[in-house]
Amino acid sequence: MPTLIAPMTARAQTGDGHEPSPEDALDFILYEHFRHRVMCNDLDALAEAEIFDVNAVTRLAEFIRADLSLHIADEEDVFFPMLRRSCLAEDEIGACWRA
Repeated sequence: MPTLIAPMTARAQTGDGHEPSPEDALDFILYEHFRHRVMCNDLDALAEAEIFDVNAVTRLAEFIRADLSLHIADEEDVFFPMLRRSCLAEDEIGACWRA
C-alpha cells in the first residue's frame, strides 16, 4: 500500500516533526516539492491497487484540492514574481516564461 499523503493538519511537517519555515524559502520549497513527489507515487500506487481505497483517494483529493492549489498560487503570485525581480538581465530568466 502507498505511503499516503498526510492529512491537512500535517501540512509542511518534516520527518522529524518540525515545520520548515517560510522564511527559509529554499527548504520550504524543497519540502513542498518532496510532498508532490510523494503524492505522485501515491497516485501510481492507487492506480495499480487491486482494491479501491476510498480513504486514500479522499486524502489525495484533499491534498490536490487544498495543498497543491495553494502551492501553485503561492508560486505564481509570490515566488515567481520575486524571482524575476531578483534576477539580473544577463540571467535571461525571462526565457523561462516564454511559450
